[in-house]
Amino acid sequence: MALVDYSSDSSVVTADSEIAPPPAKKQRSGGGPDGKGGEASHPTASDLPPLPESFHDLYASSVRQSVSDDPSLHNGRKRLTPHVAGNWPSHVYIEWHPTTEQHALLVDFLDAAQKQLGTTHRLHSFLTSDLNAPLPLHISLSKSLSLTTANKDAFLDALTSSLRPTSAAVKGPFTVSPSGLAFYKSPDSDRAFLVKVVE
Repeated sequence: MALVDYSSDSSVVTADSEIAPPPAKKQRSGGGPDGKGGEASHPTASDLPPLPESFHDLYASSVRQSVSDDPSLHNGRKRLTPHVAGNWPSHVYIEWHPTTEQHALLVDFLDAAQKQLGTTHRLHSFLTSDLNAPLPLHISLSKSLSLTTANKDAFLDALTSSLRPTSAAVKGPFTVSPSGLAFYKSPDSDRAFLVKVVE
C-alpha cells in the first residue's frame, strides 16, 4: 500500500529518456528587517494533486481529556480496575520483531485460521500497521499489574537488573519454541486473543 495513492500518469520516465534539470531556486524578497533576506513567496497552487481525505485520518488519535473511565476512548472496552490518578496499568513483556520469513508465515497462518472460522468471527491482525508496515509482537511475561507512581521506577530498575546476564555464557539472544495455540479472553471485555504459546 502506498502512503498516498495518486492517480497514475501516462508519462513514465525510462532509463533512455532525458531527465530535466531541477527548477531554479526562487530569489528571496527583501522582506527582512534589514531589507535583506526574508521569506520566499509561496506559490498559490501546488503542482501536486491534493491529498486524499483518508490521508488525514492515518495519524489521528484519541486524546484522553478526563480521568474518569470513558469506554469511547478505548473501543468500548470497560476497565476491570477503575482509573486512579497515580496508578500505572502495566505488564511485563519481551518485544519480538519477526523476520520477513516469520512475518510471511504468520500472515499465511492467520489467513488459514480466518478461513477455518468462516464468517462467524473476524480476526483482527496486529501484524501490520495501517500503512502496511510490519509491527513488533510481544511475549507476555505477566498479567496486568498496577504500579504506583512512587514504585514504578524502582520496579523497572529491579526487573532490568534481574534480567542482566551474570556470566558470558548467558549473554546474547535466547530461543523460544512454539508449543501450541490458545484463545485468551480478556477479563475486562468480550475480546479474545489468538495467542501462540511458547516455551
